[in-house]
Amino acid sequence: ELTAKIRSGLESVRNRAMQLPKRRTVFVVVRNPGSLEGTVVAGRGSYLSEVIAIAGGTNIFDDTMSPYPKVGLEELLARRPDVIIDMGDMSQTTGVTEEQKRRVESLWKQHPLFKAMGTARIQAVASDIYVGPGPRFVDAAVARAGGGRGVRPPPAGGERWGRGVGARVPSRLRRGTRR
Repeated sequence: ELTAKIRSGLESVRNRAMQLPKRRTVFVVVRNPGSLEGTVVAGRGSYLSEVIAIAGGTNIFDDTMSPYPKVGLEELLARRPDVIIDMGDMSQTTGVTEEQKRRVESLWKQHPLFKAMGTARIQAVASDIYVGPGPRFVDAAVARAGGGRGVRPPPAGGERWGRGVGARVPSRLRRGTRR
């Protein structure tokens, strides 16, 4: 029953996300704290690459041989991502403040190479929904859909998909309206 519910939820997210623009996305899994060096990203065959695809995005490192390749900043930015999801500075997935997330976003925005490119949206994330596949796989896909703006799958029979889905989706999208 749980497997069927997860599959149904993922299919619902995929269907809703197809209506949104596809975003070229990179998910930074690890990097040196306080620096953009030592960057490891989600590549082909990784759980996070699958989350990006289900959520309607395109993983810009889906052509790699490794599921988690180490890449240089120049290579990352040369691939021109629309969305940079950065979990690399978050050693813990709970208790991360909005100020810490703002510092991560600022780290990217202040780098000269990023300033030259200047179009990607940076999203610092810290949540256990990205650590590995499981019952909260749907939550991860919902949070990433639409380039991180989120979509809410229509729950069957008024049920929620795992704990916290609504907390991760902006309220304007939870109500099913886009403003």
